[in-house]
Amino acid sequence: MRYSKILSKVIKTAKMFHYNNQITHSNNKIKAMWNIIKSETGGYNIKYDKANVYNTDKEYNKTVNAEVFNKHF
Repeated sequence: MRYSKILSKVIKTAKMFHYNNQITHSNNKIKAMWNIIKSETGGYNIKYDKANVYNTDKEYNKTVNAEVFNKHF
């Protein structure tokens, strides 16, 4: 077995034990699970500058709205 595969398995196992430990020792298990999901998926909210989205220039406004939409998804 290659070293990289062994390392990947070790990292996966360590993450699993760490997250299991976090959930087990948490007072609010659901919140702990959602925090883990958010940290793994990068699901934390991103704040946008609303002044740029509601600019009076229509072409600029379309571009910024498209960028904000793309960043969200």
